[in-house]
Amino acid sequence: MNARTIVDAMSLWEGTGTVVVQAARAVSGLLADHGMANMLAGGLAVQLHGYPRTTVDVDIIVPDVQAAHEFLLGQGYRASVSQPLAVIDQSRQVRIDLLPAGKCLKKDCEVPFPQPTDSSGVLVPVDLETLISLKLDSWKHSPARRLRDKTDAAELIMRNGLSRDLQVHQAVVEEYRILWDALASEPPDPLA
Repeated sequence: MNARTIVDAMSLWEGTGTVVVQAARAVSGLLADHGMANMLAGGLAVQLHGYPRTTVDVDIIVPDVQAAHEFLLGQGYRASVSQPLAVIDQSRQVRIDLLPAGKCLKKDCEVPFPQPTDSSGVLVPVDLETLISLKLDSWKHSPARRLRDKTDAAELIMRNGLSRDLQVHQAVVEEYRILWDALASEPPDPLA
């Protein structure tokens, strides 16, 4: 991640005043203040790595989902009725999805969420290689429902000028290279 990307993402967030970013800051800060390491994944991590796009929830990786869930419920967050691994920021009406470090959400997926180690960081995104790996793995195992993940990966490749040899997870190397080759074979979009 480079400074330009962070500045661009922060400008986008400040310009829109989005409640999703406010919810992310609040939950990440609260967890960090109480010694619970966490990392951003999903749409907010995509933004921090250079592709500004909308998102309606916060995806946050924690070492112990159950402990984080119980802690947040004790801090005024509400349990999600539809998502057992989520809480609701009641003041902002934003769902916070708690993702299990070292594990995958779906049984077919092969790329586990990374282990957050820094409990002092707030709004720390997963690294770019891991984010693209997670996105391609999610799309690979649910191609009709997870098209956004493939789009995110493509945009991150183009916006960051990534190489064909990026060190993605072994489970998605083939998907990454096929996508990279397809992008390289098309002329740049003059409207982009």
